Amino acid sequence: EQNNEQNNNQEAPNIDFEWNTEEKITKNIEDTGSSLVMPNFSRTDLNPFSSTYGSEISPQGYLGSVTGWYFIKATWGYCRGQFGLLNTLQTELDTDYPDLSIEILAINRTDVALNEALAEQYQLPLDELWASFFGPESPSQSSLPFVNDLEWAIWGSWGEYCTIEGENSDTASETTLAHISPSDHWRDLYILSADNELLAVYNLTTYNLSQPDNYNQIKSLLIEAARDAQGLNQASSE
Repeated sequence: EQNNEQNNNQEAPNIDFEWNTEEKITKNIEDTGSSLVMPNFSRTDLNPFSSTYGSEISPQGYLGSVTGWYFIKATWGYCRGQFGLLNTLQTELDTDYPDLSIEILAINRTDVALNEALAEQYQLPLDELWASFFGPESPSQSSLPFVNDLEWAIWGSWGEYCTIEGENSDTASETTLAHISPSDHWRDLYILSADNELLAVYNLTTYNLSQPDNYNQIKSLLIEAARDAQGLNQASSE
């Protein structure tokens, strides 16, 4: 009984991810210029604090909206912290730019069903776990849609479209369109146009959203992409 009480009172550990030195890479921010439509998928929204909880989520379902897709591992504290900041960003966009259609979502990675993984790691009731992770009292509060990806299905298919720069490249132009391994997706934020074309990839390990410059740069890109989709930038220049 005492052990159960200790488990119920423990805080989820704040785990920082450290790159393997030999595989460290930095994602480029610049536009890929590829006009690639990202592969579609369909997964159930698992975040009980999301307005689409229990519904099927897919890129095609957001056609017409500019979207940001955040690759997260929910059991890592830093990943959740960035997810909370993305929720803050979404709230600001909805409040300050209600006429722009911008949606931010998360894709979680785990080898087994998410609830199974969480229950095993923390030995807490699932409603308490979700409240601890994304609930109103959590530092990483988030009501953004959140789907799970088993067996690297989404991570693998999207990875080949991510522009990355080798750690030992002599120039910034030496890039490739393949990850060293699927795990290199950790904390990638893919930004897609209203037609689901890849616009940019930010890695939030490098571009920590707690830094105002990084936060504002991503916010500006989302706003400009949404304005482009609605023809507002063209109209203002005429």
